[in-house]
Amino acid sequence: MVLSYYCSPVSKRNCGFIVVFSPLAKLRREQKNLPIFQYRDRIVELVRLHSVVVVAGDTGCGKSTQVPQYLLSAGFSQIACTQYGSPCVSVNNDLSINRIV
Repeated sequence: MVLSYYCSPVSKRNCGFIVVFSPLAKLRREQKNLPIFQYRDRIVELVRLHSVVVVAGDTGCGKSTQVPQYLLSAGFSQIACTQYGSPCVSVNNDLSINRIV
């Protein structure tokens, strides 16, 4: 939510503050509230040090959608994210929606 000052181009008397709800701002807040967020720097550090890193966590903690984004932001270009029994297409769709630069 962003508070913006607004003036009508027709009449300067119609001025005031309006509230703008930003979907991107909401998405960023939600990403920071995921349990995986507190381990972001540590995960990136471990991937720099080791060729294979296994990330385990509860369903919905952000493993599949956030970790690849952390690695992209850290400069990694070749990332493999595997899931047992889950369709990779849905993970790719989630990543493309969440990866707004």
